[in-house]
Amino acid sequence: MGKYRRIGVVAALTVALGCREKVRGDAKPIAVPSASAAPVDHLAKGELLESGEKALTLPVPRGMHVDHAFREAVYLSGPVSPEDLANFVRSRVREGTVTSGASATMFEGVRVAAAPDKVLNIRVSRSDTSLDGSLIVTDVTPGPAVNLPDEASRWRAAGLTPSGELLDPKNLQ
Repeated sequence: MGKYRRIGVVAALTVALGCREKVRGDAKPIAVPSASAAPVDHLAKGELLESGEKALTLPVPRGMHVDHAFREAVYLSGPVSPEDLANFVRSRVREGTVTSGASATMFEGVRVAAAPDKVLNIRVSRSDTSLDGSLIVTDVTPGPAVNLPDEASRWRAAGLTPSGELLDPKNLQ
């Protein structure tokens, strides 16, 4: 072996032996988090947070604002994509039917867990004036049934005689 080669081998052994750590009996290895583990406090792609406000019992996502509010309908819009908005609504309603189309997603006859007695129709689409999402929530809960005492009363309430003729032929409405 050459002189320089021996010096290199001796230097490598010295470095290797000098870098050894002494491990005490009570020492525990340090856990290194994996690079693929996502932090718990991050949202998934497209996930929307609730704002704390409600539109006819349906939670409203952050960023959405009420354009018009009536007793049986609320119109909202905001800087969210219609796809993310539809997924937000889908995760918060039950029952009913969902119809996804090219321009809108319709949720018909759905209920929110917080108010199972209310029946809602919800339309999610792109806003007419911008690329923002648009949300229309309508309360379609049927009213209470009128308790009429007999069949003749039920016919009169419908504007007919018990034989099926109009009570007032002059008023056809």
